[in-house]
Amino acid sequence: MIPGLFGFIGSLISLADVLFPLRDAKRQALHDKMADTVVVRGQQPKRS
Repeated sequence: MIPGLFGFIGSLISLADVLFPLRDAKRQALHDKMADTVVVRGQQPKRS
């Protein structure tokens, strides 16, 4: 019973992580918010 419960909770967290960007202004998933990261699209400056 306990392993099934952990699997169910993990599935809910994964589902929330996938659906979260649909409602977020910055289109960040939960894992992006936890790591405080953003995705920058477009041409990036070259590193020297």
